[in-house]
Amino acid sequence: METNNKEGLPSDYTFKGKGYNCHYSEHKNYSLWKTALSWIDPGERVLDMGCGTGQFGHMLDDNNIEYIGWDFSRDAIRIAEGLKEEHNLNAHFFLADIKSAHWSFFDVYVLFSVLEHIKDDLSIIRGVPTKSKIIFIVPSFKYIYHVRIFRNKKEIIERYGDLIDIEEIIMEKRRRGNKQFLVKGVKK
Repeated sequence: METNNKEGLPSDYTFKGKGYNCHYSEHKNYSLWKTALSWIDPGERVLDMGCGTGQFGHMLDDNNIEYIGWDFSRDAIRIAEGLKEEHNLNAHFFLADIKSAHWSFFDVYVLFSVLEHIKDDLSIIRGVPTKSKIIFIVPSFKYIYHVRIFRNKKEIIERYGDLIDIEEIIMEKRRRGNKQFLVKGVKK
């Protein structure tokens, strides 16, 4: 469902809350991230398009998975680089806007809490190479920079089903009746 909200700018995201500066095991998405991790095979290369402060990258690094994270926020990348240094991670973090960046081939493309912020989200999905694995999280709840939300699995399939062979959707309930959907598929 589309909202009337505008896309946020990098300066709109402060990354100052506890959830951005905690260990990945303490993050509100940890249970969904554990499931996503189980969907990534050993030896697969992961590009996280909207990595935020790098917690999922830390989790993958702890599981010996090759990882590169992109985000359009200098603040997020600065925090991720600090995490990398503090924990001696092999993960790599780069400042990049996925709406204009070009990427080489990866095995898995991750978009956690990203697509709902981008009006032309379908162009991002179109840019993913055919037969690549895609794993993403989208919400059911409104937020100031959410340009769309999803009330149920059917709406996710209607939005992305022409571009992604959706294999699984897991719904996780949150506070106040909010939901997050973790989606796994393969780019058509």
